[in-house]
This record gives sequence, structure tokens and C-alpha cells, in this order.
Amino acid sequence: MKDKQLVYINGIKLHYRDTGGLGEKPVIVMVHGIGLSSGNFRALNEVLESTHRVISVDLPHFGSSKTSDSLFSIEQYAQLLLAFLEEIRVRPVALLGNSFGCQIVLDAFLRAKRPIAETAILIGPTVNKGERSLRRQLLRFVQNMALEKKSGKYVSVLIDYLRANPKASYMAMRSSLAYKTEETVGRLKVPILLIRGRKDPFVPNEWVEELAKLSSEANIVEVPKAAHLAHLSHPVDIAAVIRAFLRQE
Repeated sequence: MKDKQLVYINGIKLHYRDTGGLGEKPVIVMVHGIGLSSGNFRALNEVLESTHRVISVDLPHFGSSKTSDSLFSIEQYAQLLLAFLEEIRVRPVALLGNSFGCQIVLDAFLRAKRPIAETAILIGPTVNKGERSLRRQLLRFVQNMALEKKSGKYVSVLIDYLRANPKASYMAMRSSLAYKTEETVGRLKVPILLIRGRKDPFVPNEWVEELAKLSSEANIVEVPKAAHLAHLSHPVDIAAVIRAFLRQE
């Protein structure tokens, strides 16, 4: 099976990566954050593929999924994710999101008319309700990039940001700021794994704890020395956490 795949959803060309697909393995579907791409999960995929089939999608306007269609809100991305799952005919053991991708994953669970996955894995879930302003989020972005630079993993992130459609990134940010993540978490009926980098400036500990209290089945794991892109800087640690969580479910 080739790593890079292509599918058309309602006329929209979506690129995605599909790794570890040999044999019958549980499937994890991953959704990236604003301005990034499926390549942001490559390091984590390489660790997980010995035990899981991992599918990570390039959202429209990001990565290789270039499109001239209209811009998307979280709700529209969630509908597209549901259509994507139908098209590729998989029932994941987990939907995994990072940052903005967490909101898309959550909204997809909420909108699905039938079960779409057994669990939700949220790495750096946004947006902290105490900081829902563009100015504050830009400050956190600058702080986080400085931390990611120290980890030595920021080059691929910068490339993704340069490739991204700036209008789509702005639209995604406005949608992200308006979306009340805590309300969706409170309505979900599946186990949730909340992963936070201890140095993550976007996601303070009290925010993750609040989300956990709203869910009937939530676990929190904090990764020392990691920032917002914990899966990129600490893929071995994150893979171990994911495997341990899924073994429990």
C-alpha cells in the first residue's frame, strides 16, 4: 500500500497518508491543526505503524489538499471528515486531533448519526476559554514556536505554514475561537484521552482538568518537556501513551 493516497469527497480533492496497513490492525485517524498537514504526524505514524494502521488527512487548503472551493468552518470540516470516513470505509478505534484538529474530531462525534470511532484522543485541545481572542492566541503562537524551535522539530512546521492558504488559516482561527470545546466534550459519550505538553502555552493544566471534569470518561496525560506539538517532538512518548490508553478500552 502506498503511503500517500488521494480521494474525492463531494468534488473536493483530499490527500491523506495511510501507513501500517499490512494485516488486520486497529485504525487511528488523525486530524492536524491550523496551517499544518498530515506530515506533522509522520514521526508519530512511524512509531505506531507496527501495531496500528494510521490514516492522517490533509484538510482542504492545507498540505497537499489544495482547493479553490470556499473556506471551511469547524462544522464544515467535521462534516467532511465524516464523509471521508464513509468513503474510505474504516471504523477507527480512535479519532485523534491536535489543536484545531481536536475541535474537528469532537464536532464529528457530535454530528455523526451512528458510531464512528470507539475513542477520542485530543493532543493539545483548544481553545482555552479564558483566552478566546485573536491577540492572545497570536501571543501563544509566538511563545510556542520558540519552544518548538528548541526541540529541533520546527522546520517542518514552518514549511507547512508557508504552504498553507492564509485566508483558510484565518477562517479556521475565527471558527476555532468561536467554538466552545467544553460544551462538546460534555456531550460526548465515548472515552477521551486528553494529552497535554507540560510546556504548552496554549493549553494550561486547569483548562485540561476542566475538560476532564465535563466528561464521564476522560483521562489526562501530561508529557514532560513537550509543548503544543507533543506528537512531533516526543513521538515515542505519545505512542506509548496512546497504546496504553487503547489497551484499557
